[in-house]
Amino acid sequence: MHLASFLSPKRIALRLAATDKRVLLEQLVASLPLPLGVAEEPLRTQILQATLAREEQASTGVGAGLAFPHARIPDLKKPLLLLATLQEPLAYGSIDEQPVRLLCLVAVPAAAPTVFLKIMAQLSRFFADEGNRQAFLECPTPEAAFQLIRDAELPIDVPILLRDIMRPPLPHVYSDMPLKDATHQMLMHHIGAVAVLDRQERIVGELNCDQLFRYGLPDFFSRLQSVSFIREFDPFEKYFEKEANCVAGDVMDPRPAILPEDGTLLEAVFALAVQKHTNLYVVDAQQRWVGIVDRIAVLDNIIHM
Repeated sequence: MHLASFLSPKRIALRLAATDKRVLLEQLVASLPLPLGVAEEPLRTQILQATLAREEQASTGVGAGLAFPHARIPDLKKPLLLLATLQEPLAYGSIDEQPVRLLCLVAVPAAAPTVFLKIMAQLSRFFADEGNRQAFLECPTPEAAFQLIRDAELPIDVPILLRDIMRPPLPHVYSDMPLKDATHQMLMHHIGAVAVLDRQERIVGELNCDQLFRYGLPDFFSRLQSVSFIREFDPFEKYFEKEANCVAGDVMDPRPAILPEDGTLLEAVFALAVQKHTNLYVVDAQQRWVGIVDRIAVLDNIIHM
């Protein structure tokens, strides 16, 4: 099945004018064609309220001028889509703080939320190409815009990939960075784990709080059931003895979870839930770090959708 099967020229609105985010969402919902035989106003109200509620929790602006306002609707039989462009960019609270020009409003059956993720994935990939994005923005009619999407043959019956849910790379440290500076970076950015790179910008490890807390503890501690009988031991004494001469590479975990951007959602859940990794570092075909997937990304994109 291709994405164009959920669209038609009537489901494309070009060059809308909106003064703010709420007005824009109201316009999108009002322009969304609904199935025959349903009570139109109650359904529109339901979609608008659910869409606004989702935006209050977190913006659906995914960056690069693109947003996916969406709602899960009980008793809806199939997804409803509306693609829209704006006359002028509009502030939307997107993840990259850039205004939006392209939006896709999606209402999906409450019991089938992954359909939305597949729709979002295909459109994100399509519009990531500057030529596709500009061509769509310049389409003179909804018919021409629909033809552009149909010709692209965007399949939605494909697995969700890491590139579809990853976040931009977080701050990082270098393996030869003094440990004190590396931990300061973690504190400043309020992150419990950070990628460690070499000077060729390749990921070589991960520095996380587990390593820092365990550093200096005797190996046999990992086999104890309790340490309540040890009263005088200072768990950070050895840490502070060595910290002045340590670099991040001395303490890091040298086996970070590095996965390709075409890795699947199942691989991500396995690495996070079964292998207990904190972060998954996503790389492209040239082994360049392009994104990160953590439990919050899965919660936000999948479970909380």
